[in-house]
Amino acid sequence: MMNVLLFPTMRCNLKCSYCHFRVDQHKTSYEWEGYGRAHKVSGEVQWTDLVAFLEKVGPSHIEFSGGEPTLYRGFKELVANIPHGSRWAITSNTLIDPKGTDLSKCIFWTASYHAGGSRETFIENVKWLRDNYGRVAVSFVVPFDNVDKTLIKALEYRNDLGVQVNLLRELNPGISWTDTEEWKKLEAMKHFGFNVVEDDIPESYEFSGGWLCHGGESYVAVMPCGNVYRCYSEAMDGDPIGTIWDFEPEAEPYECHRDCYGCALDHKARIAKLIGG
Repeated sequence: MMNVLLFPTMRCNLKCSYCHFRVDQHKTSYEWEGYGRAHKVSGEVQWTDLVAFLEKVGPSHIEFSGGEPTLYRGFKELVANIPHGSRWAITSNTLIDPKGTDLSKCIFWTASYHAGGSRETFIENVKWLRDNYGRVAVSFVVPFDNVDKTLIKALEYRNDLGVQVNLLRELNPGISWTDTEEWKKLEAMKHFGFNVVEDDIPESYEFSGGWLCHGGESYVAVMPCGNVYRCYSEAMDGDPIGTIWDFEPEAEPYECHRDCYGCALDHKARIAKLIGG
């Protein structure tokens, strides 16, 4: 099964200070900065072209990210027409009403909490997903310098919503949680029923020895303009290996000798971790 990390848009209805993108939600042609490189999107591809790409690569696990993927013009049409045998999951700020979205092929909805959004809207939409769909969790990124307040808020939301809460440590260059009081506090939340994601992103960004990965073979990242990359890291500062119109999976594993931005991981392992499979 092909793993497709799909960024249908980099636009968002929030302007989080720690986000690389922060693209106006009303534009479909835009520029954004990512990992020291300027990116330009002259226009987002049509949902019909994305469906044709997914049909060509065969049964896939599609992971929607962004930007805010539900802002993509054609998101509901896209997920309603995902080919037979494929499935999808999403990380969304969940500030857009999910009603009317075909969830029949959705295996998990992760509602990512951000302080800049409407608390009332977020809770209303998560409750609707909980009551009408079921497979939903809320994720909090725990900043290293704001552990206590974030954990209190995570507890409040879990009590209000009655859903699984994932706690992801902030992992940015220059921050180390190893043997710190902050990590002990976060790790202790496992004993209170929280899903503390310990290995979501490597704490070190340097892998000087390199490794063989399956980026381009069984894993690709697709950007809003239709360019296809071996992985998220390549999408941020590398070169495409094709487009959705001419892509052919690579025959052999890719020998990677670059720094990793943390998203070139096995998606099947991530889904199993989130849903307890």
